[in-house]
Amino acid sequence: GWESSAELIKSCIIVARFFGEKGFFRDAQVLFDRARRVAVMGERRGHTEFSAEVSLYCAELLNKWSASDPAYSVETMTRSAEYAAHAARLYAAVEEPDLETKHKYSQALYWKGLNYSTLCRLGGTDSCTPETAASTAQQALDLCLQVRKQAKAPPAKVADVQFARGVLSFCKAEAIQGLYLYKSLAPPDRKDLSTSLYTQALALFEEVYQDWTARLGEKSLETVKAITMLGTCNSRLKGPAAALPWAQKEVALREELQGQLHPRTRQARRNLATLQENLSKENGGAASA
Repeated sequence: GWESSAELIKSCIIVARFFGEKGFFRDAQVLFDRARRVAVMGERRGHTEFSAEVSLYCAELLNKWSASDPAYSVETMTRSAEYAAHAARLYAAVEEPDLETKHKYSQALYWKGLNYSTLCRLGGTDSCTPETAASTAQQALDLCLQVRKQAKAPPAKVADVQFARGVLSFCKAEAIQGLYLYKSLAPPDRKDLSTSLYTQALALFEEVYQDWTARLGEKSLETVKAITMLGTCNSRLKGPAAALPWAQKEVALREELQGQLHPRTRQARRNLATLQENLSKENGGAASA
C-alpha cells in the first residue's frame, strides 16, 4: 500500500541527505532518483507532499553538487531549477499550510531563486533565456522573503534571502561579461553595468557575513558560503590580492568543518591555487615592468 511506499521515500530522503552533506553526491542522487519514481506515482494518486519534498531536496543536492564541480553543466542546473520550481508549485497549492509546510515552501523558493540565477549566469537554455532566468529568480526570492517574514522565520533565514539576492546580482554581472545579457551594449557600458552589479553583490555579501558571524559564529557553513562569495566578488572587482585572505579563510574553515576530502573543500583549494597563480603572474609582470 501507499504507507509502505511513504516509508521507503522517507528512508531514501534521510540517507540521501546524509550522503549529500558528506559530499557523496552521486550516491545521494541514486537514492533521490529512486524516491522520486515512487513519489511521482504517489502524486498521481493525490499524495503530493512526498513529491514536493523529494523535488526540494533534489534541487538542493544538484546545486551543492554543481558548486563542488568546476565543470557543472547547463543541463544539471536546468534540472535543478525545474525541481525547485516543481516543489514550489506543489507547496503553494497546499490549503491552510502549517508552519513546516511554509518553511519548506520558502526553501523551494530559495533554491528556485539560486538555481535560476546560476542558469542566467550560464547563458540560459533554448526554452529559458538568461533574461527569463534572471526575472524568474528575482520573483522567487521576493516571494521567499515574503513567506519567511509572514512565517516569522529566524533573522538568519531572512539574511539567507539577502545572500541569494547577492548571488543573483553576481550571476547577472557574470552573464553580462559572458555576453549573455545586454549583448548590444558597448564594451565600456557593459563594463560599467557589470561592475555596478558586482559592487551591489559585494555589499550584500558583506552585510550577510556580518549578520551570520554575529548570530551563528564564523565556524558555521552558512557563514562559510558568505566567505566564499566575498572572495569571488573581491577577485572580480579588485583582483587576486584582495580575494586571497577570503580564499585562505574558506579553505581553513572547510577543512575544519567538512574535512580535507569533502568536494567543497577540494574546490576551495583549487580556487585558492588559481588565485595564488594569478597573483604570482601579476607580481611577475609588475617586476618585469
